[in-house]
Amino acid sequence: MMTRNNRPRGLHSVPTNADRQGVEAVIDALPIGAVVLSQNGLLQLANDVASNLFDLDERQVDDMSFPDGFGISFHDTHGEVVESQSISSYRADHGDIIDTATVSFENLIGQTVWLEVSRADLRLDDPECSVLLSFRDITELHLSRKRLFAGDVNDQLTGLPRLPAVLEHLASLLESAPDDVGRSNVVMVINFDKLRELNASLGHLRGDEALAETAQRLRDSLPQPHLLGRVVGAEFIAVLQGVDQDFVDDVSDSIHLALTEPVVVEETAVRLRASVGITHISPHDERSPEEIVSSADTAMYVARNKGGGHTVDFGSLQIRDVLED
Repeated sequence: MMTRNNRPRGLHSVPTNADRQGVEAVIDALPIGAVVLSQNGLLQLANDVASNLFDLDERQVDDMSFPDGFGISFHDTHGEVVESQSISSYRADHGDIIDTATVSFENLIGQTVWLEVSRADLRLDDPECSVLLSFRDITELHLSRKRLFAGDVNDQLTGLPRLPAVLEHLASLLESAPDDVGRSNVVMVINFDKLRELNASLGHLRGDEALAETAQRLRDSLPQPHLLGRVVGAEFIAVLQGVDQDFVDDVSDSIHLALTEPVVVEETAVRLRASVGITHISPHDERSPEEIVSSADTAMYVARNKGGGHTVDFGSLQIRDVLED
């Protein structure tokens, strides 16, 4: 059993033949939790953030397999147990594209913690290479969404559908994904940048007016049968049905163009920019609606970290993009 008193500074490691040079310093410096697993699921490295997140030093260790050996059980968004073997045996089927999922676990004091976990192979040319898992704590966001969406189907400020209605719509689309070559269903997560600064300068009431007007511009940019909903705060979601890449690009451009004209609130001109994350849904996509939204959300965060006013496709992300987030 590991204890905090004798915990080594920096990375936690176990004897392994894996080459850790250069990897340790990078992982230890990450602001998010990160662990490295061997292909048979043994924990090789864990940075301080991950150690604190999972209370690794305070758990009784049966073996070094992660997470089972530490008494940790991950559950998906449906409450089903995520088999540890599916984590350790993960292989990227699309080069260096990142695989992301939403999971939960119970910490040592009985609290449910929600995580966005990204998985990638450290060496794409080696089928026996180690697997990197990174964890972002999204508990606060998950709980706020749950409280927010416990009420009406439509958002009171914008009149747009709330996330549960969008997820239900998305679930129905998964049953009838288009088979046309070059066309797919697409989810876009749209976040208005610097809303907090806007509310601080104008007040929440005027900030809400600007947000409602901007939401109407988004609605005007998205013709039927495509759906626009509000997630939380300044975050919106669009579901595009059976579209090609040119249409997706046009919608993205129209969103950014709609924000070039300032919104006037009581003689005050307000300018907002949007960060947009996109994910395409394949005909045989095995992701749940929640996982699809999480993928688009990850791409949106990468776009926002570029300075705002950008669109990022989840399918183009590489491991460095997620880690820099």
